[in-house]
Amino acid sequence: LPTSLPTSLPTSLPTTSLPPTSLPTSLPTPRPTSVPTSAPTSLPTTLPTISFAPTKPSLTLTSALVLDGTSKSSWNAAYEETFKQSLVDVSALIESTDDFVGNLTVSDGARRSRTRRRRLQDASVSVSFVVRVDVDTGEDGAVDIDSYVTAFEAELVSATTVDEQTGVSPLDIALQATAEEKGYEVKITADQEASHSMIATETGGVESSRPPTAAPSPAPSTAQPTTPRPTPKPTPGPSVTPGNPTAMPVPAPTLKPTLAPYPLPTPRPSAAPMPVPTIESCEMVRLRTGPPPNVYSARFASTGASILVDLDAASDQAGMLAGEYFPCAELLDFADVDTAECFWVSATQIYAEVNKALDFVPGENVTLRANTTMLACDDDRCECRVRNTASSVPADPPDPLPDVEPVFQVPDSIAVCEEGGLAVEASQSIGSGGREWKQLVWSVNATGPPGPKVNGTANATFALLYMQYRATTVLSSEFTAETTELQALAIGGFDTLVLSLALENFLGSTKTESVEMKLSTKSIPSVLIVGGANQVARVGDALTVEASGLASGCDGRSKAQRAVDYAWNLYRLDGVDDPEEDWTQLAEGAEFVAVGNCECTGTQGFDPWDTSGAECAAAGCVSYPPLNSFALEALEGYLTPEDAASTGNGTRRRLTGSAYPYCQCCEAACASVGGHWECGEAGPEFKLDPFSLDSGTTYVARAEATDTKYDLSNTADVYLAVGVGSVVAAIEGGDRVVSVQDELQLDASSSFDEDINPDCGDGAGDWRANFGRRRLAHNDAHGTRTAGDCGTGDDAGLSFSWICEELEVRDDGEKQVNGSC
Repeated sequence: LPTSLPTSLPTSLPTTSLPPTSLPTSLPTPRPTSVPTSAPTSLPTTLPTISFAPTKPSLTLTSALVLDGTSKSSWNAAYEETFKQSLVDVSALIESTDDFVGNLTVSDGARRSRTRRRRLQDASVSVSFVVRVDVDTGEDGAVDIDSYVTAFEAELVSATTVDEQTGVSPLDIALQATAEEKGYEVKITADQEASHSMIATETGGVESSRPPTAAPSPAPSTAQPTTPRPTPKPTPGPSVTPGNPTAMPVPAPTLKPTLAPYPLPTPRPSAAPMPVPTIESCEMVRLRTGPPPNVYSARFASTGASILVDLDAASDQAGMLAGEYFPCAELLDFADVDTAECFWVSATQIYAEVNKALDFVPGENVTLRANTTMLACDDDRCECRVRNTASSVPADPPDPLPDVEPVFQVPDSIAVCEEGGLAVEASQSIGSGGREWKQLVWSVNATGPPGPKVNGTANATFALLYMQYRATTVLSSEFTAETTELQALAIGGFDTLVLSLALENFLGSTKTESVEMKLSTKSIPSVLIVGGANQVARVGDALTVEASGLASGCDGRSKAQRAVDYAWNLYRLDGVDDPEEDWTQLAEGAEFVAVGNCECTGTQGFDPWDTSGAECAAAGCVSYPPLNSFALEALEGYLTPEDAASTGNGTRRRLTGSAYPYCQCCEAACASVGGHWECGEAGPEFKLDPFSLDSGTTYVARAEATDTKYDLSNTADVYLAVGVGSVVAAIEGGDRVVSVQDELQLDASSSFDEDINPDCGDGAGDWRANFGRRRLAHNDAHGTRTAGDCGTGDDAGLSFSWICEELEVRDDGEKQVNGSC
């Protein structure tokens, strides 16, 4: 409409009249333009604008954790996937499993068990890992690596720290939740102490970069034309800012899902289960049960005659029964395997007899042949098992190595004029393992008193050098020296020959021993101890030491004319290295009863030389020497004449027909048949009854052989080391089944000390009236015995204490303590 009054001044420029909009806009514009365009854009841009995201630095972090409940051999893809996802769940720096670089490094922890299936709960592994994560820079554009490493370390420590109330760590919760979600049979937990130690030493970081990424803009950059007029109404809500599509700004999103279940019930019931259960695939079964058995170890027994081969998992025993022998070549492979026999001890252990496999020694490989066995079937998915692949381990020697003991049969002194010279025998040496010695080396030397004659003649020097050469080149268990060599040494001033023997068996045990022999220019008899000069004895065993003596043959006598007389002396030592002047001699009559060749004479109808043994047994005697087991039973049983004469006695029947030419009676039995007990001179054997010696004591028995023709004698000593016996706990009746309603009474009064005589001499078989009274006189004190002198249980001075424990029998048959009764 025209104005009511004309303007006072004309406008500088004519106005352009525009019609008003008929209606206001119904909705606010979706995004206001920050600055109005001067003119509307005729057309939108045809392509979206591409903007490059700035390069963001990344950091490579490393660390390691220790997990309990598995071993390296059991670790598989299920364990790895569970571990990675669980770390993502508890870490703010690791955003996804894609952040892991390369494979995890898994190694057995300190509690590795060789029986995977039976002791998996005792196993542990250390898991080392590398991740690459995006990080921010500081104001100076640099990455504070130390801060990120410290934060990562603190994050891992927190995740593996056990909560005092719940008893589990955040990582334990995540591991369990991940395994359940994925359906894995993975039961592992973090070892707090070991993990914290690994985190402290293994956590580190190094900066690395990623290339910039080309990121498209969220929408095409299409300019909107400006409206010709202002919008009549404001927008109903605040404008939406880029990057936050909600109408109202929201706080920062939750970084990780919660691990605990939601406290409120779901608004609707879960879907109905499938009508047919899902069948676990064989691949998943094998992931759960692990691979087939592999050979884990092989070790020689202490005797060297057998090996034990252990597997790392319970097997099906190749379809065989435990204890059933089979050729080892069916299952194993090693040197000379065709000579060996095997049997299964258990599902994880094989016993192999290798005493004939002479080329099989420690260090040689033992191989479990391929396709011979598989895992034991513990469920109904046996069809998923697969057979093993070949696996090998080197055979280990016994631990500890068995003892090697050189045993010399050699006289203490020898006449250098003896025809045939010297022969030293070491074939009775102990510890070869039933095979030839790997090393058997003699060495020889000679010594003598100071003086001009020592090494004074060329003959003596040459004789010694030749013996030394022969000792190193002739590898035999016997060392010999010629008569001319011994005489040359004596003429040259040498009076002692020193022999050393170094032995090594195929298992690696070694020992070197030396022996000295005096060289005599007199025609002394020779005497040596059969079995060597060092022997062991037990308190409860009868003792027999044998000497072998022969008069000198320097005068040309035949062997039949070279018999010697014997005498024995016994000494007690306070210390094994005591000099002879400190030995305590056990005098005849007072402390020691000498052993002579005793026989029963003057009886009517009794022939002591009866070869059938019938009259000997009827008289309550035993055949002499008692070398067979039947005679030993009679000897050790201390039969009374009545028992021996009984027609129903089994021992009599066993002795009947014995071919021993001499009948040895005990003094009491001889008197019972009206005989006369006569003892001649001591013979080549020295004997003592059981419980004659003291435990833990060393004795020396000395045999003296005398050549009565020249009244020359020679001696040989044997050191007797008496061991300490054990206390044996014995419960009458052994294991038993009892009712919970019955009273239980256990009797251990038959327990005994191996060093205390169980027979106190108060009945038949009185040990004090045994054959020959071959014992030390101090045993007579048993006649007025005191507690602890003899007997069993309380009588033997034993004290008792009882422990009652409740045992739980596990599924695998093993028993473990489950508390006190």
